[in-house]
Amino acid sequence: MKTLHYTLMATMLVIIILLTIKLNAERKSHKMLDDKNITYVFPTDSLKRYTFPTHINDLVIDRQYSVTSEVFMVIVDPGKSVIHHQHDDTEQIFYIIEGTGTLFIGPDKHPYPVKPGNVVRIPPHTLHSIKTDTDRPVKYLCVDCFIGKPSENTWDEHVQAVCKKNRWNYNEVIGK
Repeated sequence: MKTLHYTLMATMLVIIILLTIKLNAERKSHKMLDDKNITYVFPTDSLKRYTFPTHINDLVIDRQYSVTSEVFMVIVDPGKSVIHHQHDDTEQIFYIIEGTGTLFIGPDKHPYPVKPGNVVRIPPHTLHSIKTDTDRPVKYLCVDCFIGKPSENTWDEHVQAVCKKNRWNYNEVIGK
């Protein structure tokens, strides 16, 4: 009985050590912010707008000012749809603010209706898109929760990569 007890304790200790090593490695993969330069409140009255051919994004918090996240508003106009895509470096959380639409998930585009007050979770590596259902835009807050180092260091670098992938004109997207 004592041997079993010691074996269990040793196993638990090894698991704790391995988890500690893993957590420390993950922590080091994220940049840490200087406490003196942290912004705690982000005004939303003058957001930087990115007008894609399929939707609009208004940037609230750029990933470069956060440790593991970024925040932006998404507006999908009537008759439009966000292109079916996936993110390998982030989980996304949507909070639907106004309008109704359909969320499409996976390669088969399984439909899920969305309306104001719904919260949507998009795991990493999950194909997804959203389309309006009415003559009103769908507007939602999106929070990207990075699972490691983001593929691009800033939101703007991300937008450039998205434009290149979809053959969109970056200068038109940023309004130049």
